[in-house]
Amino acid sequence: MKTRKIISIVVIIAMALMLVACGSADARGSDTNGSADNNTDSNIDNSTESNAGGSENGDGNEDGNYGNQSQSNLTGSAEDILNQLLDALNQAGIKMPMALPPLDVTGDLSQNEIGLSEADFERLVVSAYYSQAAIATFAHQIIMVQAKDAAAAAEIKNLVSGKNGYDAMKWVCVIPQSVATVESGEYVMIVASRNEVVDAALEAFAAAAGNMGDVNRFFEHIDDGSNSGMGGMAPLLPVGRVD
Repeated sequence: MKTRKIISIVVIIAMALMLVACGSADARGSDTNGSADNNTDSNIDNSTESNAGGSENGDGNEDGNYGNQSQSNLTGSAEDILNQLLDALNQAGIKMPMALPPLDVTGDLSQNEIGLSEADFERLVVSAYYSQAAIATFAHQIIMVQAKDAAAAAEIKNLVSGKNGYDAMKWVCVIPQSVATVESGEYVMIVASRNEVVDAALEAFAAAAGNMGDVNRFFEHIDDGSNSGMGGMAPLLPVGRVD
């Protein structure tokens, strides 16, 4: 409990400082409520032999078809799989901002954290954990959701990528370059970050899952190249969902 309180205080202070710096910026911060119990039952590795690549088709469902998403090699809790995914990214040398320990999502915070209403969270989700940048000047978050079954996972993917789903504008003054979601069996991953981080997370998830549904890269931020999506003021140029 002391660790959770300390983490919450640090996040609140960081968010307060950013709000002062940005004046009247219209954005929502992220509340945190977490635990850290790292049991590992699934097998996520760094394999570069993955079919997580692909090309956009402009209709919001892009990056390729990964076969029968109801059949997955993933096992274990959402926290287990998230921790191993993060390990795989670190071992692959993917540069990410310093992050908080994986934190659990509760129904009351679900809308802001993962884009699901409290009612949908209680109806569809077994558990959900996320890792996000420790400082609010970095738009970076990776979420793993364990749904009640494969059908629930597919519904979660559709909800978080829909009109009232995941809020890519919730950071203060910064915007992720892209946000994508994909499901495999009863698991759903949502990742918001720089493009190379999103791509690497999709590859690691694909390597572990074996089979996935269609990747939905439903948000993209187009800037002039001066903003990385992970720190600094984001120029508010064309930005929005890929519908």
